[in-house]
Amino acid sequence: MPNTAPRFLALLRGVNVGGRNVIGKDDLIRCFEDLGFGNVRTCIQSGNVLFRSGETRAAALTRAIEARLSERLSNPVRAVVFSRARYRAALAAAPDTWAATKTASTTRRSRCAASRPGRRSRNCPFPGRTSKRSPPDRA
Repeated sequence: MPNTAPRFLALLRGVNVGGRNVIGKDDLIRCFEDLGFGNVRTCIQSGNVLFRSGETRAAALTRAIEARLSERLSNPVRAVVFSRARYRAALAAAPDTWAATKTASTTRRSRCAASRPGRRSRNCPFPGRTSKRSPPDRA
């Protein structure tokens, strides 16, 4: 896959949550590579996957990813796929108060998706994303 192919972010629902639909990082990357995607990277075991694809239609990518992972895990898997541009637009449109609120959901969001471009977190492979290491979520 050429480095000029469009970038995408897949957010997987219900993967590696509560001991269900568990898939290791390496196996998850392999599933995406088997679909022909390149430069596949994950952010910890979050179910968030960055990749490049020659296919530019998010709906087609979503169908392929859901089918492959549902087969691999023997359970239905849902995915949301964003192009890099659409993801950046969503972050830019997010209210500033989301980053300032210290809740579990915003802590996870800020780990790999801070809103200030230009600095990169060493904890997150997403290019252009910045954040300081967040404390672990409290149960």
